[in-house]
Amino acid sequence: MRGSFVSAMLTEHEQVPDLLSQAILEEEDLSTLSSPTTVSALPHGAPMTRRSRLFGQGFSQHVFPTWRQYPKWYWKRMIGIDQSLDVYGFYPAWDQIYAFVFTCLTLVILALIEFYAFYPTGNHSLNSFIPAFGASCCVVFGIPKAPIAQPRNLLFSHVTAAIIGTALTNAFRTVSEQPFGQHCAGAIGVGLHLVLMMLTETMHPPASATVISAATQTLNAYYKDEGFLFVVVPVLFGSVIIFIMACLLNNLVGDRSPYPQYW
Repeated sequence: MRGSFVSAMLTEHEQVPDLLSQAILEEEDLSTLSSPTTVSALPHGAPMTRRSRLFGQGFSQHVFPTWRQYPKWYWKRMIGIDQSLDVYGFYPAWDQIYAFVFTCLTLVILALIEFYAFYPTGNHSLNSFIPAFGASCCVVFGIPKAPIAQPRNLLFSHVTAAIIGTALTNAFRTVSEQPFGQHCAGAIGVGLHLVLMMLTETMHPPASATVISAATQTLNAYYKDEGFLFVVVPVLFGSVIIFIMACLLNNLVGDRSPYPQYW
């Protein structure tokens, strides 16, 4: 009796490492599937432990589900990974005050330049205050250390957006139905500009609004520039002003400096 009891205990102890190793493997499978891994990085027959829990043991072992399982799988994609309230981080009160003051000051300067420098010329098509600059100020003063707030992204994206938007506006000028042609130019321009930012790693989302502004602008009949003056004024001019103000103001605060992080 004692011998059988000892042998049973030994057998149980031998099974413990197997159970631990199996648990570790399952945990690795779960971490692999929960991590932001591209589909191509997963093997064709990757373990679907997490999917089995979500959809049952009969779920397909492939990366994508079958057409019958697809609606349920698609709905699960919209649940989200992290439901916590602090997923976006925490902004202290003093930093919010800095962001408010810096943003307002920069935009007021752009408005003053337009009103006192451009309006007296009598040519109201010259301006330095466009909607995209408001979004850019939110980026460079809200998240100054983020890649999208760096000067390379800020300047390159705005200038290329203005060029693409103006060029497509001229191409769609022959469309009889206006402003539908301009709107089509803006839609195509935003898509092209997004691809360009992705290829050049100069993502700056506010610049996409510059494409829309360029596509819907009224051509300057005085200069006969076919709209390309928009690339210089207000886009390049205003972007440089925003960058200068970001350098001067962000570096006044220790937690916001150094700005820029890189060129």
